[in-house]
Amino acid sequence: MSRPVVIGLVVVLLLCCCTGVGGAGLLTAGGGLALFGAVSGPNTTFNAYYDAVKKEDWATAHAQLTPEFRAQVTPAQIQKSFQDNAAKDGKIVSMNITNTNVNGNTATIDATLKRERAEGKVSADLVKVDNEWKISAFN
Repeated sequence: MSRPVVIGLVVVLLLCCCTGVGGAGLLTAGGGLALFGAVSGPNTTFNAYYDAVKKEDWATAHAQLTPEFRAQVTPAQIQKSFQDNAAKDGKIVSMNITNTNVNGNTATIDATLKRERAEGKVSADLVKVDNEWKISAFN
């Protein structure tokens, strides 16, 4: 992957993270326990990422990414992104998953992220790697 693309991914990661923090996903009608089992893995990984960021545990946040994404984004880049956004918009207050779509070994999560002085939306793609869900991209 070219350097401009990697830089672009880091910028997207930074922008997506400027407004949120850890919370829990909410299931809506129609899925029951089977749906919960299908979405709990991706949601657990997504929540673990934002919980780690809130605690400023950059290595744990980095560990939630796929190997390919980890090769493009370092823990120091994640740290800088979140600290820059905290200086601008305040610390992360909450993160609420609004939608999880699982299709086999891939998933997409949409969430609302809140900081002390800003709110926004973030979307992430996840894939199963060695039977564990990992974040492959922020959209």
